[in-house]
Amino acid sequence: MSKKIIFWGLLPLCFSLVACASGSSNSESLSQSDSPDRPPATETEIDSQTVTNPSTPSPSPPVADETRVRILAQLYAQEESLELCDDFLDRDYSQNASQVFALNEQAYLVQVGCFLAAYQANYEFFTYTPTDADTDSGGEFTPLTLTVFNQTESGDISQAEVRNVAGLSTYSPATRSLNIFTKYRGIGDCGTLADYQLKDGKFELVKYQAKFDCDGNYVEPEEYPQIFP
Repeated sequence: MSKKIIFWGLLPLCFSLVACASGSSNSESLSQSDSPDRPPATETEIDSQTVTNPSTPSPSPPVADETRVRILAQLYAQEESLELCDDFLDRDYSQNASQVFALNEQAYLVQVGCFLAAYQANYEFFTYTPTDADTDSGGEFTPLTLTVFNQTESGDISQAEVRNVAGLSTYSPATRSLNIFTKYRGIGDCGTLADYQLKDGKFELVKYQAKFDCDGNYVEPEEYPQIFP
């Protein structure tokens, strides 16, 4: 009789020991993988674990509006010396339409809205490097040129480098790429479509398409004949 009592008395203790051992094993498993106490990985941690293509440009960090206003004020202070917008600057339009993108901690890309015409805007682009001068005119602006193609009266296609361009301009900070669609007239039956890549402080032409014949037939810009490369 005493042996049975001892057996039944020890049985709950055995179950407790087995449960503890099982709980310890599960706890170790959670700590190594799906521990509920561990916060989810942040975007920075995820990005740091992702193998990126070294040829892919780094995204441009956002620029505070006060920084944009300050840089534009310095640009307008140098309007004459920079021959800004070929002397056709609409200051009111420019202050709202111009954009500033950070390239790194010491350099910026400035997309200047010069003026708004009947059906498209006019732009210029600069790189900007701050200086130690704490004045409205401080900072160095370098104008950027863009490669374009035109058709002569004889039908030949000529290449040129220009500072001032008209059209719908779209810059992507994530890829540092620039797309410009230019209409030759309001109905959009002719024009150009250009893609550029910002490298080493310069815009390199990637692709250029054009429909020079204003024949009244609308064609999607992506279907324009390719001029370059």
